[in-house]
Amino acid sequence: MIVARVNRDEEPLAGSYRLSEAREEELQRWRPRALTVLIWVAVVSRFPFFLFVVIGPLAKALAPMTLMSVGLFGANIALALARRMNHGARTWLFLCFQATSAAMFLFRTGLSGLGRTILVVPPIYALVLLGRRSGLIWVALSALVWTAVTEAVARGALAHTLLLEQDSTRPLVWISAGFGLLTVVLPVSVLLERFLALLQRISDSERAARRRLEIETRERQLLEGALMETSERERKVVGHELHDGVCQQLTGALLRCQVMARTLREKNLSEADHLPAILDLLHESLSEAHDLARGLSPGELEPGALGPALRDLSRRVRETHELVCAFEEGDSGDGLDPAAGTQLYRIAQEAVTNALKHGQPHHLWIRLLADPSGLRLEVENDGRSIGPKSPDGMGLRIMRSRAERVGGRLTLQARQGGGALLRCTAPRPEKAPT
Repeated sequence: MIVARVNRDEEPLAGSYRLSEAREEELQRWRPRALTVLIWVAVVSRFPFFLFVVIGPLAKALAPMTLMSVGLFGANIALALARRMNHGARTWLFLCFQATSAAMFLFRTGLSGLGRTILVVPPIYALVLLGRRSGLIWVALSALVWTAVTEAVARGALAHTLLLEQDSTRPLVWISAGFGLLTVVLPVSVLLERFLALLQRISDSERAARRRLEIETRERQLLEGALMETSERERKVVGHELHDGVCQQLTGALLRCQVMARTLREKNLSEADHLPAILDLLHESLSEAHDLARGLSPGELEPGALGPALRDLSRRVRETHELVCAFEEGDSGDGLDPAAGTQLYRIAQEAVTNALKHGQPHHLWIRLLADPSGLRLEVENDGRSIGPKSPDGMGLRIMRSRAERVGGRLTLQARQGGGALLRCTAPRPEKAPT
């Protein structure tokens, strides 16, 4: 059986979805800009090393790496200018360049050089710029590069590796090492700080948006409550006016016609033959007006009065629409306050109206039953099926709002064989201790 639950929980979920979507959009706007800045930082920070490799005092010793260094430097410049490239592809190329640079450092200086520090950078960049999955992939790739170089060194495959002098007492050594470390650590630190600041801004915006959403929801609930109270007052006013005005006038006309009928019959006039039809029409009109007045203003439904009111509703549906409308009472609604009883009665009215309007049923069932949580009202019909997704029209929203006002829960589900079953469960008010 297909169930479509109708409750207020759907709206916070929708709001959460919109907030998550806004957060993702903000990240997608920030990441390409951050990537461009990182690429230019890499270009500028590697420029002194590029000059050292190409025209420095060790250019000849580093001749095998010169061509690769030139190509890598040029590729970084081209990537920095390729602003229209897809962000994912652009980020992966940048990370590959970083990994290549780390491998070159490892090949030149061995396992004790700056290369092992640079290997830590791509996973961090991938985590921030692409997400958790890409970050984990680059952790594995960095570990793979480190393992490959370690194995190559152990097997003597990197015998040509240039082991630069590591005497930290020489200013050139510690200055160059410090500069290299700074060019690695500083971009990572700034990127993480900006990323955390962005997440904080997004979090603050989401909290503010959630507060606004909660305020709007409360205001709408108050507005709906005010509208329903106004509608209920208007119904009562119209019902009273109909009862005290139209019904009294029809009663007066009926009495006058009865007097006229007796007078004409006493005089044996032929006009008396037309009055029975007029009297029947007035009787029918008066009955319909009374039913309409009771429907608009059923009065205060005192404890135990909900059942009789629903039974009367069932009777009027049978007589007005000429279909089978059965009422089943397993609970009289004893203990409900007048306001809750009125709301449940209005829910039943709206459910019957919707079923007659949209379902075109042959049978209707109205049930008032006991429920573990309190009271259960059901309106079932055998008309057209509602399908996998129930409509969310004005009538359904009104019923949902009425159910919430009494602390209840409303569900609408498709009925096997066609039709629908609307169920509203409402708690009973707790009795005060005696």
